[in-house]
Amino acid sequence: MPTPSACPAAATTAGSLSGGTRRAPSSISTRAASGPWWGFASETVRLYGTGEPWSRPDVERFVASYPARDERLVCAPGIILLKPELEVVGFGGVGYYLWDGNTADLLFLLRKEHWGKGLATELARAAIQEAFRHPEVETIHATAKPVNAASIRVLEKSGMRLLGYRPEVDRLVYRIDRPNTPVLAPTSGLSS
Repeated sequence: MPTPSACPAAATTAGSLSGGTRRAPSSISTRAASGPWWGFASETVRLYGTGEPWSRPDVERFVASYPARDERLVCAPGIILLKPELEVVGFGGVGYYLWDGNTADLLFLLRKEHWGKGLATELARAAIQEAFRHPEVETIHATAKPVNAASIRVLEKSGMRLLGYRPEVDRLVYRIDRPNTPVLAPTSGLSS
């Protein structure tokens, strides 16, 4: 049985983020998926998901999809808190449930006033590192809209490589494998 944990920023990061309920020597912290992050402005979410702002019930449904006591839950994203004040600045990490056909997925969403400060890259790198601490996680995927150059750069700086494009959802698909894991063929439905 896996040991569930938050897989946002790892406790070993040295920048702006810290992980889960651990105290890290960095300035961003992540907590369990709950809290007042549904207040993102339309501009902040236009390149995330459907591009539409989420209501509080939307957020609550998403958070409920990661029940803490579910033994299939390997890791879950969390709230991103900026140290030292622990201001809520976003949401992100790697989410992964054990079931056939499921993938570990990296996601991140920061308030606009925190864009361009390296926080998403720090979170992505730390979340990937933390997720790979779990032997069940061999591969992590992420997506970005082709017009979202900043998120694409975050994924590339985090070691992810482009697999292809999914035109039906207008998304580029990225992947990173656990070091020393054989690379598998790209997922069907992708175009190069």
